[in-house]
Amino acid sequence: MSFRKILIPIDGTPVSRWALTRTEGLLQRPGSSVKILGVVPATREQAVDPLYAADPRHKPLHDTLGAIKAAYEKRRLDVDAEIRFGAPAIEILREAATGGHDLIAMATHGRSGIDRILFGSVTLKVLQSCPIPMLLFRPLLRLDETVSPAEPDTPAAFSDVLVPLDGSHVAEEIVPAVETLARTCGSRLHLLTVVPGGPDEARHRQTALHDLERWRRIFATLKIETAIDVRAGEPATEVLDCVRERGLDAVALTTHGRSGIARAIYGSVAEKVLTRATVPVLVLKSRITCPHPLELMGTTLRLEVP
Repeated sequence: MSFRKILIPIDGTPVSRWALTRTEGLLQRPGSSVKILGVVPATREQAVDPLYAADPRHKPLHDTLGAIKAAYEKRRLDVDAEIRFGAPAIEILREAATGGHDLIAMATHGRSGIDRILFGSVTLKVLQSCPIPMLLFRPLLRLDETVSPAEPDTPAAFSDVLVPLDGSHVAEEIVPAVETLARTCGSRLHLLTVVPGGPDEARHRQTALHDLERWRRIFATLKIETAIDVRAGEPATEVLDCVRERGLDAVALTTHGRSGIARAIYGSVAEKVLTRATVPVLVLKSRITCPHPLELMGTTLRLEVP
């Protein structure tokens, strides 16, 4: 696995453009390329209608992509840009499935609760079926939904990355992506297992430490530095507390992909981390539950950005 070919969807908002800046450290690696994808929401009929594509209301997004492409080319970065018309999540998944990309990097607007129910979330819809890792940035927003000045406007460092593991094969699916990130950015990995408290806590801790030591030895053979930790408590809370207490740069984890009644009963550690983390999150949808995105796709109209 490598992160040489990166897909960055944008919608023209300051939040999505901020994600470009945060990803630039990965784009500057030798052999890297980036595709900037803008998607204009459209029905199936609109998506194949040239008159809709020529609507002047879409010009700002076209101009934004053109400016980004020109700026990247001036810095001798390998960049492509394209505008599509259709359902944003489906068009992003289409490109992820057919474009040979290694990673999707995008911002989440951080909506939660009733806002997410009313407006939906393109990021979460993509994550539900994405066949490749996603690097998600959730900035602190002002009331006008612009990025807060308190947020860093520099490329993310990824020097110290938290990797929650629970001993399951699903949790371990993130390991190849984590290895790639560590090799690319020289990251130190912090391996964490959260165990339940109670009378069996000591036994759970011993089992968890044994498993984490195994992973530490594996990463040592790859010349990747690691630290290990076992905590007791609610998994998402302990993950976020560990990030804050240790000043870590990012989190990397697999999402189990539960939905419907299962999520209502059990919750989703990954979703809680995604909606509350103040650092980038590298996340992979478990392939055990991930449908092929081509099953979700319909017709689209493409516009290449000159």
